[in-house]
Amino acid sequence: MDRKETNMTEPNPWQAPEQPVPAPALPQAGEEQPVTGCSFKDAIILPTIAISWRRLHDADKPGTFMFIVYGLYLIGYIMFFFGLFGAIGGAITGLSNGDASLMSGALGMGSIGLILIVAGLITNIVFMCLPSNPDGARFD
Repeated sequence: MDRKETNMTEPNPWQAPEQPVPAPALPQAGEEQPVTGCSFKDAIILPTIAISWRRLHDADKPGTFMFIVYGLYLIGYIMFFFGLFGAIGGAITGLSNGDASLMSGALGMGSIGLILIVAGLITNIVFMCLPSNPDGARFD
């Protein structure tokens, strides 16, 4: 049987390259991003606000009522995260001097933040479940 001699200087397509393949360049500041580079805000949050606003108009309520919901969310998340980080800091400080009052106060603030977030969720559900009212056509 004849066997074809292989030349060891030719690259073998089944072997990994000796040099790493460079990664594609990331877009620089000021460069236009492709359509697929839209943010979470553009894809989810803005349409949700628009649909909620329209739903409140269908129920003959002003769309600005949504600011109540988003205000509860915003204040709740701020209080929750400050309470969380304060509790971590209070735990670290409490370990060194034996006083856990900072941690307990921060946990209380985080708990109030969670309550506000849940209140925002419940308010949003109530607003979205309001019955339609034909008088809401005045917003059209």
